[in-house]
Amino acid sequence: MAAGRAIRFFAVGLLSAVVCWGGLSLLEESYWLSDLWPGLVYGSAITVLLQKQKQARFRWFPVALLLAIVVITTGWRLAIHTAIAVDGALSMVAAGAVGGISVAIAAILLQRNRHNAWRSVPILLLAGAIAAAIFDLTNHWTGRVDSDPLWALQLFATWQPLVLAVLAVVSQPQRSRLAPA
Repeated sequence: MAAGRAIRFFAVGLLSAVVCWGGLSLLEESYWLSDLWPGLVYGSAITVLLQKQKQARFRWFPVALLLAIVVITTGWRLAIHTAIAVDGALSMVAAGAVGGISVAIAAILLQRNRHNAWRSVPILLLAGAIAAAIFDLTNHWTGRVDSDPLWALQLFATWQPLVLAVLAVVSQPQRSRLAPA
């Protein structure tokens, strides 16, 4: 069950990555909208996944959606500023960790059962950092620079599915020890 859930979350992450990249390609002229687009798409994906799994805390979908979009968009912008501020070999890893924290915060705020949700923060922070390190390695291997149109696709398609797959595992509802298996 956990593997199937992780695969579903991973697939939605890939779809989100393509939509983020396609939207950024179309929105290049609108700077402010291109700043919001990845958070809008990825926050929506997280909200839909948690709502579909009947884990969302909010019964009214627009509240959950708005909350996730604000948290993920803030995390996206902070990750960009972190990558610029850190500058060097670990800049992407630090940015990925910031992104992982934003996913953890969004998940905690959205989940109905939050008593164990705080344990997911270091796991998602690490997942974000590792996903960013994988992106950085593949980026060095392909030789892409951030002005390359495929650079953003490579970033989104590496980071978003991996972090969502980890979110699938850490946000999985816990079975009661007394309940039959």
